[in-house]
Amino acid sequence: MGSGKPYKSWMVELRRTVFGGDDQSPFLSPFELEEIVFGGAPRVPRYTSSQSRVWSNTAQALPARPASNSGLCLRTQSRPEASSHRPGPRAGSSFAISIGYQKRNIFSLKPNSDLRILTCVQKPGNISRAISFIQLFSSPNQEFPIIVTVLHLVKLVGQIVPILISHDKKSKQLINNSYIHTVNLAFSQLMQESFDSESVAMFTALSHEKLMHEDICMLALDQTTSMIVVPSGRTWTIHGEFMSDDVAIRRLNISLLERSPCSIGILVDRGQFMRKDKRKDYINVCAIFIGGKDDREALSLVNRMKHNPKVQVAVIRLMSNQETESTNWDYILDHEVIKELKDPESNKNIAYTERILTGGPEVATTVRLLSEEYDLMVVGRNHGMSSPDFSGLLEWMEFPELGVIGDLLAVRDLRSSVSVLIVQQRHQA
Repeated sequence: MGSGKPYKSWMVELRRTVFGGDDQSPFLSPFELEEIVFGGAPRVPRYTSSQSRVWSNTAQALPARPASNSGLCLRTQSRPEASSHRPGPRAGSSFAISIGYQKRNIFSLKPNSDLRILTCVQKPGNISRAISFIQLFSSPNQEFPIIVTVLHLVKLVGQIVPILISHDKKSKQLINNSYIHTVNLAFSQLMQESFDSESVAMFTALSHEKLMHEDICMLALDQTTSMIVVPSGRTWTIHGEFMSDDVAIRRLNISLLERSPCSIGILVDRGQFMRKDKRKDYINVCAIFIGGKDDREALSLVNRMKHNPKVQVAVIRLMSNQETESTNWDYILDHEVIKELKDPESNKNIAYTERILTGGPEVATTVRLLSEEYDLMVVGRNHGMSSPDFSGLLEWMEFPELGVIGDLLAVRDLRSSVSVLIVQQRHQA
């Protein structure tokens, strides 16, 4: 290692820095190596009913990598009883965060770089909705590539060991299920026809309900995903009639919002923008911009849609009548984003307007009126310090995980068939 410290001394120092303790051994176990490379959380020993020790993952721990071409990945790993356990990087430590969570969002992407999206499906109805959403990013000459990862979530019950299965063409098909094959076929056909690409990776996670967010987060890390897109749990028929709420999906989404290694998009789909019998030849998409990193992320997402000739994009900025200039970093970034939006040379395909609002009732009225003009609205979950007065709206939110504007657009009695995507940018440490 050159003229620096001897290799053994360097490894001992690395171990002490990351894991703590007084161990003088220069050798790292495979478990320790995985913790360092992927920035996972410590594994915690627990006992099964047979009293044999297994090693289970905590909320941010990584699943074991497949050791062969089988495409199968077990969540738990057996270890000898005599083995000693060392904790991984301390939760929230800059070392762990710097390795695993570096700018995994759309706002930080270069204009022509790959857009990597992980979409989750749990029910047959999720397939067509996810496909319709991904089609919004299609461009004529494929100048703006998109790489899609599809994760099919299957709920396990009882003591069955959770597994993650890759449906790679080289791997063996471990599940003989017509629904899963239908999912694979549908997304493969989408990528081939709309994007002239086979850049789609298929996975199935058989997992317990409380652990599903782990599989999603770890797969997003492994696939270097910029955004995870999940259904909201509230569903409508394609005719716009309310069907049901899924509390389990809501709980999953809340866990993802707290722990996701990248940006999150929660899709509340009333089924209208994907209908084939609509007479018009284009889809109206609107991004509401108030301020803050979540709104900037939402704007970055619709900026990728503007290259699709079948999509018309509008950005509407809702401003407070008491807004003042600030040296706050969020305010400066918002100002730069708006400055670029107002430039007709750089944004020929986006219509930009501003509206000044005074308080909560006017915000609610304006958002509901806007919802009647568009097929899809993209909004940030949280907003900057210059937000309009939301008095009265925060207290009546039915879905806090959707934010104030998202909650307004997800209510049952909305006289509109608009779908909405609520965006949260990865919380950078």
